[in-house]
Amino acid sequence: MTQRKTHKKSTGRKRASSQPSTKKTTSSNSRKKQNGSGGNFGWLLLALFVVATGIIGAISIRNLYSENIADGVLIDNIDISGMTKEEAHKIVEEASQEKLENISVTFTYEDKSWHFGAEELQATINIDDIVDQAYETGHQGNFIERFKAQQDIKSLGAAIDLSITINKIALVDALSDVRREINNPMVEASIDFDPTDYDFFEDKKTPDVDMSREMFTIKEGSIGYEMDYDSALQQLNDALAKGWNADIEVTAKLTHPQLTAAELEEATTLIFHSSSKISAKNKENINRNSNIAKAIGHYKGLAVYPGETISYNEILGERTLEDGWLEAPTITREKILVDALGGGICQASTTIFNAAFMSGAKIIDRGPHSWPAYYLDFGYGMDAMVNWGTDDFIFINDSDYPIFFNTYFWYDTYGKPGYIDVDVYTMPQKDEDGNRLHIRPEWVKEEDTPPGEPIIREDTENEFLDKEWVADFEKGTYTYTYRQPRNTVKIRVFKVYYKDCIETEPGIWEDGVEVKREESHFDTYTGVAAIIYVKPIPVATPTPEPTPDGGASG
Repeated sequence: MTQRKTHKKSTGRKRASSQPSTKKTTSSNSRKKQNGSGGNFGWLLLALFVVATGIIGAISIRNLYSENIADGVLIDNIDISGMTKEEAHKIVEEASQEKLENISVTFTYEDKSWHFGAEELQATINIDDIVDQAYETGHQGNFIERFKAQQDIKSLGAAIDLSITINKIALVDALSDVRREINNPMVEASIDFDPTDYDFFEDKKTPDVDMSREMFTIKEGSIGYEMDYDSALQQLNDALAKGWNADIEVTAKLTHPQLTAAELEEATTLIFHSSSKISAKNKENINRNSNIAKAIGHYKGLAVYPGETISYNEILGERTLEDGWLEAPTITREKILVDALGGGICQASTTIFNAAFMSGAKIIDRGPHSWPAYYLDFGYGMDAMVNWGTDDFIFINDSDYPIFFNTYFWYDTYGKPGYIDVDVYTMPQKDEDGNRLHIRPEWVKEEDTPPGEPIIREDTENEFLDKEWVADFEKGTYTYTYRQPRNTVKIRVFKVYYKDCIETEPGIWEDGVEVKREESHFDTYTGVAAIIYVKPIPVATPTPEPTPDGGASG
């Protein structure tokens, strides 16, 4: 408008300069004449320019500063030549609405699809800015620049696209909504183990009914889905760069449970029934039996999952009176039996060790007693000595399946503890052909050397008055064996795998064909000579005959 106003003032000065002048003119009148002459010269240059460019009459000079849009301007292929901004705004608004209605973004995953339009994506078109841009095309710069610009627009055209803006947050939210509907966390199959009410011996009485399954509750797992968000976003951006219709095929990563319910069901197979007899002399030892019951109680219902390590000492804790442990015979470093807190728990550790060994668990730490122990139950080299702070029994479940332990006492008809029993359940070992394998230990005795002569000591201090002494009247001595003689025994133990075995009773497998064997461990039981204390049998002093009484004198 300013330019138009400026253009009208210069035209007025041109008419004033054409009037006749007086003889007497001031210097200011001279300047007016000069200015008028300059105006004529400017128009002359414009005329020459127009003629030189060969476009006389092609463009109305009035259009250079018109409020109408220049000829040849198009918005999304709509010709808005010569329109006012208001007229163009109305037409563009209609076109914008149609374009917004055509916006379509569809995500598809398998048989599901999600559609988002302009409203969900908060799409907008700034019509005012586009119309302003259309008007400014050919209406910028000085007179000659405008003239040249409008000449080019009329001959070549000027196309302006409707610019759609999508709210990026709304776009991300839309994609996130799809992800939330697709994503589904993977759920592992689970198993609960509770042998509280299970009785192994009742199960043996009813072999046709698998009572052990009552201990296990199994739940099926489910596959997890995780949408490939980055891939979907990249596809979306690529599609929107080409237009406003996008059909995106969404992909998702599937995560499968590590174990199925069927596998967990098979992992509840009874692998071995480990049983150790309570000796006749220990049946009446209430303290010892209490310690054993307490020890195996820690393993009742124990589930050891893949990769988990079990320490006997850590599970039982330090054997203290405050924790309920009682004094019972235990082996000292001198290889004698003395009463100590927790005595007897090595029979429990040995029984559990054999169960873990047969299950295929990896034995990390285990040591023998001072002399072969419990070999009548399990064979030589299959005992596990434990002592708080020095000796432990540790194993790790290095398989892909959980290992389950159930423990209990078996009482005889007199109500006395007769056996320690440990049942172990897990996935059976198998060969490459899927044949079930059974593990059995086999031992080789490589040395069994008797000790030297017994060590004889005199009980000069009467240190062992409360012990059981044996009289040897020929030698005239009492003897007390402080330490029994022990042979030096060396045992090499192998873990042997068999197939086609026969189950002679629940958890006990015999015969079969050997598939492989591997050395398990080598034990040395260092022998010691007996220590015998002696003391003489006192010689009886003869009793003197009584002297006859002469009677009283009278």
